Amino acid sequence: MKVALSFFLALFTGILIAQKPITTVPFELFGDHIILEVSVDDSDPLSFIFDTGSGYTVLDADVADRLDLPAKDIEMNATGTEWQLIKHNTLAVNDFLMEKNIKVYATDLN
Repeated sequence: MKVALSFFLALFTGILIAQKPITTVPFELFGDHIILEVSVDDSDPLSFIFDTGSGYTVLDADVADRLDLPAKDIEMNATGTEWQLIKHNTLAVNDFLMEKNIKVYATDLN
């Protein structure tokens, strides 16, 4: 009985430790969109739409210019939209590093 109790106590303690959150992620719900505050390369927090269906991280070109992020003009598709590729970035939420060395794209979102 003591062995079983010790096992369950150890298991329960392990579960409690494993469930400790790394950070909290505050967000706003705007219609159907989840808006997160994200820092790009240690910038002030910027508002991002959290879209699980998108394969790209996109900034407005004016914001990328203001942050002085080095960009390279690229052709993404045949629509004629101008895109820029900004490499080797870090994304952080509440000072918690979410991703590093990712591709961020910039285009005119107005």
